[in-house]
Amino acid sequence: MRLTMPQSIRYAAALALLTASTLMWAHRQPVSWSHLVWQTADANTAALEITHRLHYHDAADLMRQAGHTNFDLALASDQNKLLALIADHVDILALDATPIKVATLGAEIEGNHILIYQEAETAAATGLQIKVVLLQDLTNAAQQYVNVDVAPNSGIPGPARDIVTKNFVRSSYTFTIDTAHARITRTAGS
Repeated sequence: MRLTMPQSIRYAAALALLTASTLMWAHRQPVSWSHLVWQTADANTAALEITHRLHYHDAADLMRQAGHTNFDLALASDQNKLLALIADHVDILALDATPIKVATLGAEIEGNHILIYQEAETAAATGLQIKVVLLQDLTNAAQQYVNVDVAPNSGIPGPARDIVTKNFVRSSYTFTIDTAHARITRTAGS
């Protein structure tokens, strides 16, 4: 006795197999997100607080690309290796192109992502030039999305493209390896 499936079930099964095989070969483009908050504590103190968000697999690929083959990003010692790689890909300059030192504070894992925290002292800067390309070593197609929030009425120059958020003026940028530095030069609120 021979069993046969109705033709509609065969078509549905074939479609399901085709969809599953297509999804198996799908690839996610390396993307990272950064949030920069530029604010003053008083007349003499200004700081840029930086948070980067990378997908765990992109961070692991970055580690492998740098030659690290046996690592666990849940370990502080391996996170420090990743932090050293990230530090080389964040470029903050004053408007006159003087480099501004960026200090790396630490990292933590949140779900499928790794958050990396940095800070820069910017009291003497009247404006900034920024460029962030964390995943450029993986592929030239990697993209970096950056939001810069500037405290309004703080005397700190504001971004060129504004969206007013709760307490900040926000500007958003997308960087690739070929993108020039973004300049933040306009006074917030003007």
